[in-house]
Amino acid sequence: MILAEGKPANMVEKIAAENCRNFSRTIPWYTSLFVKDSSKTVAQYLDSVSKGLAVAEFKRVAIG
Repeated sequence: MILAEGKPANMVEKIAAENCRNFSRTIPWYTSLFVKDSSKTVAQYLDSVSKGLAVAEFKRVAIG
């Protein structure tokens, strides 16, 4: 999609990384239900693993 907008190929990685950072700041994903255990939110699951555990970064994975 970024390439389709006419952005240079060497900027795609940086733009995608910035989009992920913006997503993590604006979407309350940590209050969403945890996929593997829907009785907990993501934040509750992280605390159950280790008190104070936080997500440091996101990785986007595409399966073709």
